Amino acid sequence: MDALNYESIMLVQEIAVNDIIKDRDGRKIAYLRDEGDSVRLYDSQHRTVGWYSKTRDVTMTAAFKIIGSGNQLMRLIPAR
Repeated sequence: MDALNYESIMLVQEIAVNDIIKDRDGRKIAYLRDEGDSVRLYDSQHRTVGWYSKTRDVTMTAAFKIIGSGNQLMRLIPAR
């Protein structure tokens, strides 16, 4: 998997609870959705990549592997 160039990502707010993450060419690469006590990250095909639990203050992958404490969802964005 190629390393993701974080400088090429821009966050565009769609509505209050959804964020669309686009690359520098304007292609949608991921979505963030605030779901109350968690924030879920979806890939461009709307499959769950991972989530951040606000109550536990931990980020997990879709396979329930703990990534670390705090919101680290941007680390899970699939590289293109």
